[in-house]
Amino acid sequence: MIDTFQISSDSFAYKNYQNWIDKTKNIGDNFNWCEIEIALNEAFTNALIHGNKFDSTKKIEINYHYLHIINEIQFSIIDEGEGFKLKETPNFLMDKNLIKEGGRGILLMKKLCKKFYYSTNPFTAHLTFTCSTNQNWQLNFSLRTFHLI
Repeated sequence: MIDTFQISSDSFAYKNYQNWIDKTKNIGDNFNWCEIEIALNEAFTNALIHGNKFDSTKKIEINYHYLHIINEIQFSIIDEGEGFKLKETPNFLMDKNLIKEGGRGILLMKKLCKKFYYSTNPFTAHLTFTCSTNQNWQLNFSLRTFHLI
């Protein structure tokens, strides 16, 4: 199953996105939708705030591909922003950044996804999840164990 969804970067963006998420959850019961939703929310928020800067003339495109045979879902979140350079983002593991509100999104997405990468031109975050055979999952990790690659 392949689907594409476009959302304007306006005041209704989060509501429209959440409606799309609620419908998308029906494509597979054995996926850890809590982890998927956390990672997708982060990618969508980054696209809306940092990429499109709430510019209502710009769109966010979300593509997903459900690969039933290998129990995998792939998402791409595409914005119309200029992108960013990971090396220029603050390292939240430094003591001075530990209590800051933001700066952990990319690391969360890397932790929660089977595969995560991003590309530019247009800026796209690619997230891949596999089917969870363990329904008693736990989001259990130490923020200090993240490493930038």
